Amino acid sequence: MDIARRLLADLLQKYESSKAFASAEPVLRRVQLNIYKGEFEPYDIEDYERKVHVHQIVAQLREENLIDYNWMRGEENHILHRVWLNLDQIDAAYQRAGLVSPKANAERVREALDLAWTDFLRAGEARAAESIAWIGIVLTDMRQVLAKRQRLASPLPTSPDQALMLVAALRGLIALGLSGQAEMPERVFSIQIYGDSKAFAQQVRTRLASLVRRYLLPGLLGYPADRMDDLELSEDDLLGLVNLSRSPEIFEWSGPLVLVRGERRIDGGFFPLCGTLSAAELDGLTVELPPQVRRVLFVENRTNFHYLVQQRGQNADWQDALLIYHGGCFSPAKGRFFQLVRQAVERAAASGQDPVAIYHWGDIDLGGFIIFNRLQHSFFPDLRPWHMDCHDLIRSLGQAQPISKAYAERLKALLADERFTMFHDVIRLSLERGVRLEQEALLGKL
Repeated sequence: MDIARRLLADLLQKYESSKAFASAEPVLRRVQLNIYKGEFEPYDIEDYERKVHVHQIVAQLREENLIDYNWMRGEENHILHRVWLNLDQIDAAYQRAGLVSPKANAERVREALDLAWTDFLRAGEARAAESIAWIGIVLTDMRQVLAKRQRLASPLPTSPDQALMLVAALRGLIALGLSGQAEMPERVFSIQIYGDSKAFAQQVRTRLASLVRRYLLPGLLGYPADRMDDLELSEDDLLGLVNLSRSPEIFEWSGPLVLVRGERRIDGGFFPLCGTLSAAELDGLTVELPPQVRRVLFVENRTNFHYLVQQRGQNADWQDALLIYHGGCFSPAKGRFFQLVRQAVERAAASGQDPVAIYHWGDIDLGGFIIFNRLQHSFFPDLRPWHMDCHDLIRSLGQAQPISKAYAERLKALLADERFTMFHDVIRLSLERGVRLEQEALLGKL
């Protein structure tokens, strides 16, 4: 055992927990160990040889001007009382102990953050400003925590290498925003940032998804950051919001939809059940709605979407409907597709066609209401809920799921929010019965 390193490590650990560590002003209180009271385990007053060895070590460290100490009264040169750090020689103490100061690690990350901040400011002058605004908030919080605590702490990882990788990912997202690229495969992103196709997935993905949930999602959904855990979103969903995907995103629909690029037209209604389109095909694309389309229905859940696809193929009453798979918390790429649909609806109305009704079918719960609100606020002000009312909840109570008191409080908060007025009746019923309902429970009952 290296007694000198062990003693300095214990003292430095105390230092890192003291006011002296983060204070820019001199601190009078000593950073010390009470040796006599057993705060340094290797020191045993009953073991003469070990005790003498420790005495020799502390004398040597005092000669190096790293520490000082005193003896128990009346036991000079016999029993140590206290040992304390020389705060003027902290860097030398870390070096002697073979340790890296948290301040040194923080400084490395701060330098990377300064570069990221410069990237962010430059991007703010370009068209990417809105899409990356959330990253500015992240960087500000990270810089502030380093300035205040002088160490790595949330929202940064405590490992300097992991922190640097996370900051590099944020710089990569800034560059992606500037590029205007609709989406980027994660493995390509990983190679560009780290030179390794697997580094992002193995070391950064989960942390970046957590930042997206904490910093981007609240603004997108208009919902408090401390309640984001109520929404069941996967890492894929979250990273899709910043245009990162494991594979190209595919959009699904069923019904009449005409895709137009230049002079070329494709009638999506040709597909008897379901048409698909890759996000990579959006550039230069427009969408048209044939006159037969009288309603557009967005469906949150894929199982329910494909159930309705089958219904549409077997029922003439559905031939005037365009079904679109929504998927929950839609990505910017899917948002571009929804925008094309909105423009098609507007052009149809301007051409004199009868108005097209727009519906959304989602869960009868907190997430379902918030997802509806985002679609309404972003694209379709006249959006109507479909099978999301009291009647639907009552007839499926047997398949409803109980809610916790905390969840009920969050649901109750929507009653004071005018954006959710159309759901207030079903929210009150949900609170009265203490349940929520996933839309799958309605399959076979429509």
